[in-house]
Amino acid sequence: MQGQLFTSDFLTDGIKDTPVWKQLDDAALDAFITHLRVIYDPFKADSHLNEAETEDEIIVKLLDGLDWADYLRQQSASGTRREDVPDVLLFFPTRQQKPLH
Repeated sequence: MQGQLFTSDFLTDGIKDTPVWKQLDDAALDAFITHLRVIYDPFKADSHLNEAETEDEIIVKLLDGLDWADYLRQQSASGTRREDVPDVLLFFPTRQQKPLH
C-alpha cells in the first residue's frame, strides 16, 4: 500500500518506545480495546464497505475514541476519484487531550 502513515514495524514494536505508550496504563488500554471491538464487531472479515461507510463507521469513531477532536473531513466529494485530496486532515491538538482512561 502506497502512502502508509506508519510502518508495520512501528505499529507492532516501535510504538512501545513512545512516551504516550509508556504512560498508558493497562486499564486504559483495555478500555480502548473494548472500544475497538464495539467499532469492529458489526463487520465480518469479508465485509465490503465503501469509502464513505469506512470513514463514518470506522475512521471517525476511532478518532472519537482517541478523543481526537482536531480533524476536518473532506467537505465535498466529486464523482471523480482524486488522489491528491485527503479524506480526513488531522491537526495537532489545540487543546489538551484526555488520557485514554
